[in-house]
Amino acid sequence: MWVKASPEEILAAKRRRRKRIVIVAVIMWIVASGIMAAIHGWREREALTIVSREEFIQRLPVCMFILGIVSFFAARSEMKRPTKICPKCEAIRRAKDGPVCKCGGRIVDITEVKWEQK
Repeated sequence: MWVKASPEEILAAKRRRRKRIVIVAVIMWIVASGIMAAIHGWREREALTIVSREEFIQRLPVCMFILGIVSFFAARSEMKRPTKICPKCEAIRRAKDGPVCKCGGRIVDITEVKWEQK
């Protein structure tokens, strides 16, 4: 059953969500930068090939800069789109949906409620 969370629990849930988004963005930034710096594109060769160590070291800062900007904006946009839930029918909604669910329940931010067993 979904019940209203206390202000401390709401703050902790929002903090956890932000932290999770940042961690995922940083991991994706590092992995994608390494892959992007290590592989030749299709235009340069007939097939995907791995670059030499010297070329990898030269390409890595540029890839990290470009993908750092992309990761920053992707994480920022995800933080601005809260997940909402209808405690009555337990339907998950995005922020663009209205304040009232199809079942007649009130849609709230998922960080404002918590699940408790009966």
